Amino acid sequence: ALLPADHGHPVRQSAMMLRVVAVVCLVSCCYGEFTVPEAKLEFINPKGLRISIPDADPDVTLVAFHVNVNEEFQGVEAGQWAADVLKRRGGRWTYNFPQVKVKKGDTVHYWVYAIRNGLGYQNLDRSYQVTEDNPHGSPGPTTTQKPMPQPPPYPRPTEPPSPLPVDWRNCKLSQTSIRDNAPPCAGRGVFNATFRTIADLSQWQHEIHVGGTHLEDEFTVFTKDSEVISVLNGQLHISPILLEQKYSRNFVTSGTLNLEECTAINLDFCSARAVSYLILPPVISARLTTKKTFSFLYGTVEIKAKLPKGDWIVPEIWLQPKDGAYGIHSGRIVLGLSRGNNQLTVEGRHFGNKLLEAGILLNSSHGTTFQHSQLNSWADDFHIFKLHWTPHALEFSVDNQQIGRIAPETDLDPTLGGEKLAPFDREFYISLGVHVGGMRDFPDTAISGDNQKPWKNTSPKARLRFWETKGQWFPSWTTDSVLLVEYVKVTAL
Repeated sequence: ALLPADHGHPVRQSAMMLRVVAVVCLVSCCYGEFTVPEAKLEFINPKGLRISIPDADPDVTLVAFHVNVNEEFQGVEAGQWAADVLKRRGGRWTYNFPQVKVKKGDTVHYWVYAIRNGLGYQNLDRSYQVTEDNPHGSPGPTTTQKPMPQPPPYPRPTEPPSPLPVDWRNCKLSQTSIRDNAPPCAGRGVFNATFRTIADLSQWQHEIHVGGTHLEDEFTVFTKDSEVISVLNGQLHISPILLEQKYSRNFVTSGTLNLEECTAINLDFCSARAVSYLILPPVISARLTTKKTFSFLYGTVEIKAKLPKGDWIVPEIWLQPKDGAYGIHSGRIVLGLSRGNNQLTVEGRHFGNKLLEAGILLNSSHGTTFQHSQLNSWADDFHIFKLHWTPHALEFSVDNQQIGRIAPETDLDPTLGGEKLAPFDREFYISLGVHVGGMRDFPDTAISGDNQKPWKNTSPKARLRFWETKGQWFPSWTTDSVLLVEYVKVTAL
């Protein structure tokens, strides 16, 4: 349907602007080489414009045309006339704009967008000078510019990408940005992950490496083994197991570990060998991220999850910095953390699974954490962990109850440069996982039940001391020692 624009030109509302800025949630291969073909413009007598491109690739599923007359585009905008084409006809993708009328000397500005294999491609900044009163057809100009891949709108996880209509009359651009692209419409969902089958993990990447890349994960090996990560009953399951449960007895103290498909940048974390007291990390678990498929700046994040029980088990519900622009001070956002120990105290205060934490880390030793206690374990039921992230603050809540707010005036480091919310003025990606023990989450004064924490955070023998006391903590691991995630949602501000 044609709708009147504010400046008097007819506009067909188009979904394409959103596709330029939304997120890829079903990408399982690399960007293929593809260039949007040049468009052919035909002016219909007495008025009307037919614009088309050849059907050059069978993997193209949608083409959109955006047209202005005598008005250059200001970036990627809908324009005076815009249309999505869902079907090819006669070997071409074609659309007729019946209201377009031009005269000699007019300039038609246009750009073309195509979705191929779930990725969006643009042919931008095209124009055609009208040299006759009523030309019957003239090819568009040629170009050597290769359009950059852009993500299409988010589909349901196990379905192919499909166009989603956007009512641009009611579209207010958001402060949210996605993968360095232009902003989406305010209030629109830009990421929605559910877990119905293992195929739904295609929008996530497995971290595969030996622990030690973070202080938390010194005791953990991260893999994509089905023993530790699975999808069941509409939920993501991440449950740690002992390394010797997968390999053999004494493997922790005498084995050699080589990880296939290792994702670590530093190859030192792709293999390990037990030597003397430098044993292997005794636990296997999993960590998923959207680092390659989805990152964003500002928005509202909701994650519905049930946290794991079991001594020294820690869930990871994080946002991690995409590019590390501030180095070791690039930060981390923690939406929800509750240590799995049932009876854990630090200097007489409860520190176990009845205590929930959320907040930020600025570097290895500084951050701001909010704590929220309840009578029952946070691992007894599902909860909704929420972050509202704006240019002015980060607000944390659980089950719609706010538990803390980060204000840049009091909680952040003004010496970092950047915007006032630095380092949280850059894009972050989502990270879900489970680790065990480590050097950050448990103070040395912690007592679990009747037992002093068995390792010191600065000791080179920390792994060994942890492993030597397996008889104390491993009996607490049960079928409830699993992180369950039902959904992850991100909504534009």
